[in-house]
This record gives sequence, structure tokens and C-alpha cells, in this order.
Amino acid sequence: MRNQGIQTLIGLAIVVVVGVTMAATGFTADSFMGLVLVGVGVFLLWSCAKYWQKPFYTDASGQTKAVSKTMIVFMIVMGVLLFGAGCYVGIFGIPK
Repeated sequence: MRNQGIQTLIGLAIVVVVGVTMAATGFTADSFMGLVLVGVGVFLLWSCAKYWQKPFYTDASGQTKAVSKTMIVFMIVMGVLLFGAGCYVGIFGIPK
């Protein structure tokens, strides 16, 4: 749990630094949104890779539970869709 909290704080710091840098250099909101979507997609795919290798997690009560293959496949599909949407928004902008 502690490791995940540190990763979340690092991710938020990177988003803030990149967002401020992009705003200061004149990038649009579309570019930032595309970057965030790509980042979330990559993070979700990376998390799925960990669960694919070891499909178990420990819940808040300390019990070990299995992660179903259906959930992992759904998370992979969502990660690919988020990555694709981020690439589209980064290249073409948010459709009006």
C-alpha cells in the first residue's frame, strides 16, 4: 500500500510539472488532455501486466483474493482505448 501511495504522489507531481511547463510554453488544453489520457492508458496497462503475472491481491481485511481473467482483459481493453483516445486527442484535438 505504501509503495502505491508513493507512485501516486510521483505521478501527480509529474502531471503538475508537465502541465505547468506546457501552459508556460503555449501548448493547448487538447495537448495536455491527450498526454493525460496516454499516461492513464499506459499506467493501466502496466498495472494489468503485474496482475497477469500474479493474479492475486490482498484486500483491506488482509485476505488474499483472486483477480479474474475477465477483469484483467477488461482493464487491458480500457487501457488500449484510453491510449488510443489520448493519441487521437493529442494529434487532432478534442472534437467540437
